[in-house]
Amino acid sequence: MAMYHNARIDMPPYAQKIEIVTFGGVTGFGTGFIVDAFDRRWIVTCWHNLEPGTEIITGQVNTKSLRFVNPEGPLIDLHSGRSVVGVRINGIHADCAAIEIQNDEAPDVPRFLSGASMSAENWPKPETIRIGGINGGPGLLVPVVANHIVQGFPGFDTNAPAITNRAVTVAGLPKPHPWMFAYFPAGARGLSGGPVVTINGETSQLSGIHTHTIGATDLKLDGVRSDNGADAAAVLNSESGAAVPIHPLLIKLRNASIGIEIFQTNISMSNGKLHIDL
Repeated sequence: MAMYHNARIDMPPYAQKIEIVTFGGVTGFGTGFIVDAFDRRWIVTCWHNLEPGTEIITGQVNTKSLRFVNPEGPLIDLHSGRSVVGVRINGIHADCAAIEIQNDEAPDVPRFLSGASMSAENWPKPETIRIGGINGGPGLLVPVVANHIVQGFPGFDTNAPAITNRAVTVAGLPKPHPWMFAYFPAGARGLSGGPVVTINGETSQLSGIHTHTIGATDLKLDGVRSDNGADAAAVLNSESGAAVPIHPLLIKLRNASIGIEIFQTNISMSNGKLHIDL
């Protein structure tokens, strides 16, 4: 069954393309965004951009330096006089990182203020998504648990602008860990490290870091028929996107010192909400 969605939305270009240079001189590209937190400025991205070429994140930093691509900025040495922060959540190294930067190292681009809410007054906030019926038959209306905005750079064109897509969470989506969250549509390679913004009524807030695409699986979705409102269910074979919640990382920036630090934290779930052990 096909999923119908109106995916594109306008949002300032918070996501920034970054160039990554390893100690071996290998150059790659990733996505990151700027957050001001505790009177310091940070690039937030995925940890796998700091530890490229490994299947399992260990907490090592194999990246020597990075820089913003467009507009081009100076090389930022990750091993000289700055904080590089990661977190282990419930004993697992989360795929997120914050790198301290100076004001003159950051381009003049939109950035997030930690903990601040933004207006979402004119953004669409659907309460259901429609799963198309077989051979044009009645579709299924599936309740939306949460509405998100996901931004990044799919593809390999370093000059292409950031793409901003709507995404929704519905019940039953698979998650690599209980403390992560997942959504439709999955996005594409190149979005990892981009911001996830969650809409709450007429406001929105930075909520996560897009990490990867979850492979296609058969998902059983419950809802109601689009023609008569009767309870129904459908199976949708689809990929989904995954994100690490950003709050456990941002909280630890308050106590970050110079050098590479991996903070430990625990997260539990209660009534569908995350509870972070400070």
